[in-house]
Amino acid sequence: MHFSVGIWKVDEATFAAKDAFLLIYSVTEPKSLSFALNKLEALRRLETKCQYIYQNLGPKVYILVANKIDLVRSRAISPDEGRAMADKYDIKYIETSVGFNHNVDELLVGIVTQIRLKKSQHHNEHSTSVKNFIARSMKFTYKARGFMDRLLQKCDLKTRSCDNLNVL
Repeated sequence: MHFSVGIWKVDEATFAAKDAFLLIYSVTEPKSLSFALNKLEALRRLETKCQYIYQNLGPKVYILVANKIDLVRSRAISPDEGRAMADKYDIKYIETSVGFNHNVDELLVGIVTQIRLKKSQHHNEHSTSVKNFIARSMKFTYKARGFMDRLLQKCDLKTRSCDNLNVL
């Protein structure tokens, strides 16, 4: 498993070789969050480009990491703001303090867990899913199939959390 930290410019080959990208920002510096989100947008554009270049490109994990949470008095970005950005971009979120070693182990375990979950989901999407099997075997109409898709998406959204690194 490969993940990148602190790389400013990522080319296609480097991107394809990595499984995860951490977008780390300081809660004391608002510009660092903007920088991290700009890098996320650039990585997503690169992902789209690489999907045409590399036929077997696996799914990538993106985690927004709020660092320096131990500096409470100089905090400029609230946890809610960080979570809102993670939700907006559909990525995971965690707050850490390297100085106090807070959530560092959880982040490392979460990276591995997210990579495994994404790869498992990617593998399952290429095989017959339960939802597609049911739809085909019972010959649902398009309207009923659309209803089932919306229903299953709502169920997924209820169990999903940007804070929980143990689920997709």
